[in-house]
Amino acid sequence: MKTIKYPLLYYQLKENAVLGLLVGTDYQVVEKDLRTIKIAVADYLQRQYKKTDYFPFAEILEPKLKIVEVKIRPTYRERTGSFPLAETIKVPVPVVYGQTGEGDYEAHLPLFDESFFYYDAKQFRSLVNYFAADLLNGMNPPALYRNLMYNTPKMELVALRVNFDREFSRKRKKQEERYETLSRLTVQYPFSKALRKNMSAFPEAAWELEDKVAEVVDKLINIRANLLLVSDMVSEAEADQIFEEAEDEFAWF
Repeated sequence: MKTIKYPLLYYQLKENAVLGLLVGTDYQVVEKDLRTIKIAVADYLQRQYKKTDYFPFAEILEPKLKIVEVKIRPTYRERTGSFPLAETIKVPVPVVYGQTGEGDYEAHLPLFDESFFYYDAKQFRSLVNYFAADLLNGMNPPALYRNLMYNTPKMELVALRVNFDREFSRKRKKQEERYETLSRLTVQYPFSKALRKNMSAFPEAAWELEDKVAEVVDKLINIRANLLLVSDMVSEAEADQIFEEAEDEFAWF
């Protein structure tokens, strides 16, 4: 068994409301306090792992949180052009970062659901400014000012114990899946052994399909088209027969 620790970013929205963001995923939850947030996130991770054998891959060994202020000039963009405001603003951008097991570094921007890797710790601030400025410049002024209304977030860690030697069987899950609508509209292929055993070894004749053969020949010769034959009126054997006769005709040219 191995314990994986995931960074959890959380905001105190009001007295009885806390927003939690599981960094590196799109999972968010609002609860009354941090304790309830951590229980909900841990339960989500455990249920996903137990049901599907899936768990988010956490590459940062010791996650850290830093708030980086990015200077932006809010701009309205319309078809006729861009209209920047007179003043610049500083937008606080929370960044969860740290070294990975491979020796490089990873930084997450949870508010934008974005991340990037870098190889030198000295590149951290310049790269955060570059990526965050690019994302913030795509926002209109009201969206930018909404970011300024957030309280300063904090970070906690949520643990999940996983077994890398676990043999997870998907066979039972696959057997339980039933696609009723799909089974009514389609025929499963390849056919089952029992069905193939009862099928005739000789193909059915493609009767009265000369016009279809002529159309296929015309498209192959004159248009050089790639053909896909789709019809609920033509059996698989008849379709094969059409293309075989078309190939015979095409061989004369």
